[in-house]
Amino acid sequence: MSQTILSVSFKHHQLGASYYSLDDATLHLSEDITENETFELIGALIFQVKPTLILVHAKIDERLLEFLQNQATVELRPSNEFNSLQGKQKLLSTRALDQDFTDEEYYFYLSSIVNLECMEMMASCGALLSYLSRVNLTGEINQAPLSLDRIVSFNLNDYVHINSDTLAALQIFNEESHPNMHNNRLKQGLSLYGILNHTKTHLGNQLLKRWLLFPLLNLESIEARQNVVAFLCKGDNLILSDQLISCLKSIRNIPVSQFKLNASAF
Repeated sequence: MSQTILSVSFKHHQLGASYYSLDDATLHLSEDITENETFELIGALIFQVKPTLILVHAKIDERLLEFLQNQATVELRPSNEFNSLQGKQKLLSTRALDQDFTDEEYYFYLSSIVNLECMEMMASCGALLSYLSRVNLTGEINQAPLSLDRIVSFNLNDYVHINSDTLAALQIFNEESHPNMHNNRLKQGLSLYGILNHTKTHLGNQLLKRWLLFPLLNLESIEARQNVVAFLCKGDNLILSDQLISCLKSIRNIPVSQFKLNASAF
């Protein structure tokens, strides 16, 4: 089962969030946005990300704490872990994929990905990185030591917010009990995801799920995806597409293989 750790910082109606996916060793950073009193945006994020653990500081708004506790397992962390300046410093000291950058080059590299001046995002990121460091030392998670392969940004305002009723009505996903009574796993019934899913790798499967859970709003980004699909489906490019598919079939779950390699080194 994949695990996702979400860290949330909320102050003066400004919401910043970051989450780490053990599935692909990726740190996702959400720039600060204005949240309303019904916590609609954080609710949409939790529904779509499905975190196994949510980190919040001990002095968080009681209404938000109650809301989060109804969504997933919540762990209260010391407020000093949610320090935006320290969070920024921790992020800058992290080298995803061990890029060979100077400190100045790495600062500009990260600045091209995300706005480093987002206070609540940096606060949530600092607490999350502290948690991951502690997990690596204590081995609290079976897949430790954890690596950080990629840093990406996302903005909740760039996506359509979908709730469970909408997903069910549109049959985006349709999980059913496995016909074998001795198998506890769910299988995918007739759904849009089931029809579209011709992926050959675990990471490709997860990416398709993420695309369906986070539909784009930006027309330019939508057309860019459509252009790639059109290119690969074009008759003149079918041989190339078949070759790519053949190569992808032999690629295993890379993050899991990495975890095993890292673990064997200790």
